[in-house]
Amino acid sequence: MKTRKIVLASLAAVLVAGTALPSFAGPGRDGPGRQAGRGGMMQEMMFVRLLKTADANKDAKITKEEVAARQDALFSEIDADNDGNLIPGELRTYRDAKMEDVRKERAERREERRKEMAESRQDNDDMHQGLRGERGERRHDGGRWGMHHGRMGGQMGGFHLVRQADTDENGQFSKAEVTAAVDKLFTRMDRNGDGVITIDDMPDRPF
Repeated sequence: MKTRKIVLASLAAVLVAGTALPSFAGPGRDGPGRQAGRGGMMQEMMFVRLLKTADANKDAKITKEEVAARQDALFSEIDADNDGNLIPGELRTYRDAKMEDVRKERAERREERRKEMAESRQDNDDMHQGLRGERGERRHDGGRWGMHHGRMGGQMGGFHLVRQADTDENGQFSKAEVTAAVDKLFTRMDRNGDGVITIDDMPDRPF
């Protein structure tokens, strides 16, 4: 039962922000201080994702209605057979499609960076052509700038949990179960209890 609750909490995170935040589901293996810090960072990440995906009127406030609308839209997108339940096969299909989108996007970014770096090198060569001697040093063109990007692991962690927890692939999560989990997640993020999630609900911690 505990495993199912953890999976459901992670699935709830997927269904409101497209990212899985296992630290919301329960304590981890780290000490209390580190776990608290990690949980704070996860809340901040979730808040940013919700601003991008759920804040319909862009007022920097995320209401319960906006979160519910985001959840409904994603649930319908994942629920391929429209039976009101999510099964591991549907989750994997959705995950694989999103992973393919990410791979294509990364390939496009790499090609754009390659062209930008080539243009930058040419500009530098043209600019400094007459200023270099035989032993002059070529200025570094910053070719490595911007090459490292965040990974997708956390984004799909909830699907991994679902797959592990339901080895016989008979399990399913109803819309009512997910809605209840999303409600708990919203309540946990709304630390001041004013009915909306804003920057004021984010934990105070060192930058």
